[in-house]
Amino acid sequence: MEGKLLELTEALLQKTYQIKTIFEEVKKTNQERDFYQEVKPFADEVKAKLDQWEPLAIEWLKDNPVKHLHPQQITHTAENLDMISIQCFFPKTSLTRFRHYAESVEYVLKNLLLAIQNKKS
Repeated sequence: MEGKLLELTEALLQKTYQIKTIFEEVKKTNQERDFYQEVKPFADEVKAKLDQWEPLAIEWLKDNPVKHLHPQQITHTAENLDMISIQCFFPKTSLTRFRHYAESVEYVLKNLLLAIQNKKS
């Protein structure tokens, strides 16, 4: 379980960086991306990973409490990442709001990753 959680957390962190890059490009060009060609396949891929990650992360946190991470944060992180995986493709998305969600997601993923790595070593 721990290996799979580590792998999924790393993959979601990479997706978060990718989402931030996409958002910067979309804001710069001010052009929406094609929904069926780009947005939906990308969001579906993120959602599939989140559907596997969320229950594993919650279960792992129950067995391995981490000082500043709680199961509720995992749920919020999954919801926020799912949301920004779609919003990043639209230039009308609020920059401040997007950054807030992206930073929140990144914070939780990095802390979980660190906690898993510390437990393994």
